[in-house]
Amino acid sequence: MASDTMTLPDLALPDTDGITRHLSEFTSSGPAVLVYARGANCPFCLRQLSDYAEHYGSFKSAGLEVFALSPESHRKSRRLRTGLKLPFTVLSDTRFDVAKNLGLMDHERPGLPTPATVMLDPGHRVLLSTLNDGTKSLLARDMLEYGRAVKQETSGASLPPPPQVHEHRPGPLFLRAIFNIATGLING
Repeated sequence: MASDTMTLPDLALPDTDGITRHLSEFTSSGPAVLVYARGANCPFCLRQLSDYAEHYGSFKSAGLEVFALSPESHRKSRRLRTGLKLPFTVLSDTRFDVAKNLGLMDHERPGLPTPATVMLDPGHRVLLSTLNDGTKSLLARDMLEYGRAVKQETSGASLPPPPQVHEHRPGPLFLRAIFNIATGLING
């Protein structure tokens, strides 16, 4: 699902420390990637978050921000963030404000958001949005390249072609994600 007309309001949500953060904090210096994850009970989400964590330094070097949202409480989101050792902010969307605005509700399960990967511009305009599932998603390396191309396109009139969703296999990132979550639950 891609849209070049949808714009998110500057919603305020708590981060993993309970501090209210606005979406504009993540888009103020350029495009940002929002990874909407179900939480620690979603193995697919753990794998995707680990993928973005692995590439976070490259996103920052390219002038792109990455942040995640979860419909879980900020305390559960904190466990998720520390368990996976995520270097980026995780916000809590317990009332589904962002999920509703992005049209993520009720695709797989009634009353619950579907995981998604979204790129926002500094005005919170949705440049790219895909629903993810247990078999396919936008890989971090592809979003990184797309983000670099978006930053180079200064007129905003012609966005680069969007990356394609890929099927993924559980692999080392998934195993590391499970290990980190298990270690975090045992230690914390």
